[in-house]
Amino acid sequence: MIYSLDDPPNEIIAKIFFYIDGTLPELFIISRTCRHWRAIIVDEWFLQQHFARFCRIHTIGHWQFENASKLGHNSIDITGDDRLSQTGQPQQATCFLGSCLLLDGRSSINIPVRDIRQYQIDTFCVSLWVMDTYPRGISWRTAIGSLQHPFNAWLHLGVNLRAVLKNQVMISTGSVHFFCGAPHPMMKNTWYQFVAQVSRNKQQLFLNGQLQCNVDMSRRIDAVIDYPQYYRYDERWED
Repeated sequence: MIYSLDDPPNEIIAKIFFYIDGTLPELFIISRTCRHWRAIIVDEWFLQQHFARFCRIHTIGHWQFENASKLGHNSIDITGDDRLSQTGQPQQATCFLGSCLLLDGRSSINIPVRDIRQYQIDTFCVSLWVMDTYPRGISWRTAIGSLQHPFNAWLHLGVNLRAVLKNQVMISTGSVHFFCGAPHPMMKNTWYQFVAQVSRNKQQLFLNGQLQCNVDMSRRIDAVIDYPQYYRYDERWED
């Protein structure tokens, strides 16, 4: 079979776009060059393949809870199972996703990542499925958190006292942090897909694919300081 360089098949063009390894906005800019290219790039199959390839390259943690004896196992194998520790009795359960993690409010899985290079990043995305089965009025239920306060590595995704899904991020060496929450309480015994996207200047919260909150973190004046005893008043926010 012979192909002309003037009219390569869609499969070859798609592979070229994969090897370019650009972001989706960059590919959309490229697609302005040719209507044929744009039809390939906006095709659902191409977008799914592009996203799958992006995940394979950039994912640093994936917890599937498939092994009941190692519930904190990271299938990407960056952290290592020997680093895990447990509080209480986390349990394996079954849900529509397959295996999942059941926490009783007193249990947790702890994974130290402070000295792991891949986790020392300023831009990241966390995605998880959450179901809240506990009554309202008790303390925060944390789904995932990195709470090495007062260092600038604070991430806290969870459900607050009013059953609202909320993310808390600290990007300061002091106690300066920003909240980003959904506008409505979540329903009991209902699964939600919860995505937090964080950079040095912005955090966004998505619930079931819909943007719920968009917080500008480029101005210290919009932040919260809960622990002024840790706050460095000589801190330059641009740093």
